[in-house]
Amino acid sequence: MTSVNYSGIAATSASGIGLAFNPVLEEFVTQHEYALDFLEISPERFWHDRGPAYGQAPGRYMEIPEAISQLEAARGNLPLVAHGVGLSIATTGPLDIGHINQLARWCERYEFDWLSEHLAYFRLGPESGWRGIGVMIPPVYDEAVLVDLEVKVQQVCEILGIEFLLENAVNFTPVHNPEYTEAEFLQAVATRTQAKLLLDLHNLHTNAVNHGWDPLSVINAIDLTLVRELHIAGGEPLVGQWTDAHSGRCAPEVWPLLEYVLSRPNGVQAVTLEIDESYAALTGYDVLLEEISRAREIWDSAQLRLKQHVG
Repeated sequence: MTSVNYSGIAATSASGIGLAFNPVLEEFVTQHEYALDFLEISPERFWHDRGPAYGQAPGRYMEIPEAISQLEAARGNLPLVAHGVGLSIATTGPLDIGHINQLARWCERYEFDWLSEHLAYFRLGPESGWRGIGVMIPPVYDEAVLVDLEVKVQQVCEILGIEFLLENAVNFTPVHNPEYTEAEFLQAVATRTQAKLLLDLHNLHTNAVNHGWDPLSVINAIDLTLVRELHIAGGEPLVGQWTDAHSGRCAPEVWPLLEYVLSRPNGVQAVTLEIDESYAALTGYDVLLEEISRAREIWDSAQLRLKQHVG
């Protein structure tokens, strides 16, 4: 599906409303392909990684045939975008080149329109054996991190050969008095590197609940023409914190944020609903369709306003 957004950029085939795919959604996607414009997949769901210590050695990645078959059976004619969860680009130091090369192979294989990643780290560097820390943590928002990201984003873009997006993360470990605010840092990343932005609206809401941060202050401080994709999702409380659990219905506060972003000049080409596989069955197909339909109504309304403005 091709459209034109507020920035005047012709959208790629992945344009409109999509769903973050996981294998338990195979039946839903097969039955309701008509309701979707694209699928977003996390390539790391479809292979086993023996770890960064194996570098680029043959056999590091072992594909999971059953999961791949489920994806290929379900997608029909839907275009794909990729949302990586394994790069840990904000880890200080060199990139895991073996992982980027594996992503590049999948970019070529499935012709992703773009690949996004979290602007965060979940592994320590090679000096610590790439040890995992169990949670995505945003980097410190300072100049040293920006300089490090400039080099690494260029490497990623050169290897992948497609557009690369970075996503704002949930921040459970905010640093006191950083050099940049979150909005300033996101804007700097998108202007000083080749990356564009994936703006996760539920992540903004999560930070608002946990820290009292105003999501509109972040949105208003970003050049939205640099945003290619939006994520919407639900969450739930856990030990006094709101979590980005992807747990069924979108948080009510997310919908006004979606309307607000799409009502302003923007470069958004896609809106993706995320739901964790552990909640999909509990949520049910009817609710999923309602959430997709609501997102589409907001999207279509924004597109209509654009046509009227252009006309």
